[in-house]
Amino acid sequence: MVKEGRPAHGAVVVGLVLSTLFLAVQSFATSIDELRRLSLLSLAEHYLIRLVIISALLLAIRMLLVQGRHWNQVDYRRQMAAAWGFAAHVPLAQPHPLPNVGALPLPFTIKQKVKWLQALPVYLVLCLGGGFLILPTLSLIVTGDFKEGWQAASHGPFLILSIEWSLIIAINVMAWWLWPRQIAITSEGLTVGLALTLWPGHSWRPKRRQSTIPWNQARLFAIRDGKPNTPATHYELSSPYVVVQWTRLRRPRWWSFHQPAIPFAEYDAQMEALIALITGITGLPLYDVR
Repeated sequence: MVKEGRPAHGAVVVGLVLSTLFLAVQSFATSIDELRRLSLLSLAEHYLIRLVIISALLLAIRMLLVQGRHWNQVDYRRQMAAAWGFAAHVPLAQPHPLPNVGALPLPFTIKQKVKWLQALPVYLVLCLGGGFLILPTLSLIVTGDFKEGWQAASHGPFLILSIEWSLIIAINVMAWWLWPRQIAITSEGLTVGLALTLWPGHSWRPKRRQSTIPWNQARLFAIRDGKPNTPATHYELSSPYVVVQWTRLRRPRWWSFHQPAIPFAEYDAQMEALIALITGITGLPLYDVR
């Protein structure tokens, strides 16, 4: 058995369901009073805003449930491959790598960098815009009046709170999605995480954003996501205690936010060598559990 390594969908789905139910009940409870005191145009506006928010919540719930069902199938194949090996009849990756313990000189690092000029404006707009909409949306859920919530959020202390909340969201999203990635391979194991180059030869790697697995603890090597001809393939090396995941860029796209730190042909050869190295050191075949 290996660690599940499941995306944190369950808690998000529960929160979205509770928010949707609360908003639906609140809308129904205030509908009688609104019918008496609001004009037809104002009433339509109030209900249209609520309908849009409820629809967005329902769409997010559906997407997460679909992803959850897909992950259950993937995890079943993961566990079967780790427990039973070839007897589980889980397909191997094709073409399958040839084991080669000397495929890369150790220690070795494979890096991806960020397309800052392309990614930063997009994420700033999305994060800051989303932050400014949080307080009015919460006001709508609680009071049922979106305009009142927007006016309150754009004046005085609520404006300061909106700005602070927006910056917190932007910083966290940037730290997670825009931070450069790297794969560090040593004779002891594999480390995958975020790394920011401060100056040539020196990098900052936050420990909370690092995942490490010793070679002797690995029990499963698999492709877990990314269909053929898609921009990226996702790999994992797992033990009963930790799951280390990384992304291999396959087909560079102009809209991608990350790119190899070296020419793509050289990067692709390094990733291919990494796969051969892992199969050689661990003795594990590369399964395809997608």
